[in-house]
Amino acid sequence: MVVDVNEAKTGYFSFGGGYSSVDQFMGFIELRQRNFDYRNFSNFTGAGQDLSLMLSMGNLTERYQLSFTNPWIFDKPLSFGFDLYRRGHDQDDNVGYGYSEEITGGVLRLNKELSEYWKSGVSYKYEKVNISDIVSGATELVKELGVNHLSSGELSLSFDSRDNVFATTKGIYFYNSLQVFGGPFVGDRDFVKCFSRASVFLPVMEKTVIEIKLRGGFADTFEDKDGKGIPIYEKFFAGGSSTVRGYRERKVGPIEEITNDPIGGEKMVIGNIECTHSLIDFLKVAAFFDVGKVWGGEGGNSIKSGFKSSVGFGVRVKTPIGPISIDYGWPLDTEVGETDKEGRFHFNVSRGF
Repeated sequence: MVVDVNEAKTGYFSFGGGYSSVDQFMGFIELRQRNFDYRNFSNFTGAGQDLSLMLSMGNLTERYQLSFTNPWIFDKPLSFGFDLYRRGHDQDDNVGYGYSEEITGGVLRLNKELSEYWKSGVSYKYEKVNISDIVSGATELVKELGVNHLSSGELSLSFDSRDNVFATTKGIYFYNSLQVFGGPFVGDRDFVKCFSRASVFLPVMEKTVIEIKLRGGFADTFEDKDGKGIPIYEKFFAGGSSTVRGYRERKVGPIEEITNDPIGGEKMVIGNIECTHSLIDFLKVAAFFDVGKVWGGEGGNSIKSGFKSSVGFGVRVKTPIGPISIDYGWPLDTEVGETDKEGRFHFNVSRGF
């Protein structure tokens, strides 16, 4: 049997923009070659390696990243890669950032395919984190002022039986990671952090899919050198477009009593049930129920939060500039520090063009 094939283009230049409830307006440019070969000095192509350079800037955020992945090393289903990046987020009370942060770092990655569905990975990450521009009167956040060097190792395990990653109609996705900061990896902070996610996709009728998703995590110190506990930029946050809709960003969880700013927690659990129905090829409608809680490590000048839940509906639109999601969530509980309930829109456009 003879089969004629045409190789798709592997290199491209893309640019675009978007808007989200967290980052507001932003734009990006990206250069990428998915058939890169660092040993081929004539045109640097032919080995199936993935090299990309991305720059992204917006109202509140900026990100610069160089990534490289070799999907096959030692003639085995092993992939090796690295990321070098610099990213920052400005202070903005509307999205729950009572401080400005700047992170410079890098990651070394090694992954192995265990079977058709199972994958495992190990990585090492180093970051220099600079926290500045603390909101006035913040007693808890001021502990994080200045520079910290975080050094960590991570183990991960995933299972993925989804029929389509971008438009899933059935299957299961599971991901679990364990990070160790400091200790044998040195660094300025010593703690462990675990995160898990599980999603089940159930086709209930033609063009209708229900996703049941559960996320959870915890973090704990094993040697608190300065009595500050888990740094705020490694704590868990919930509330907003990607967790519990209908609440302001990062506002499901403990807040600072003086400034009313979220301070995050050391434990988190979030559950989501979402039903989507495809009206036409590029348009879906959705209905959802969200519930979640963040707690632990609140400190003396904070207000704790219980479980918060919400219901709502939305639309999903596939466009040339990227997928658009618009959700309206109605909180079933009052937000921490508030007395009235108020529904909210959450709008996101991913990168495109």
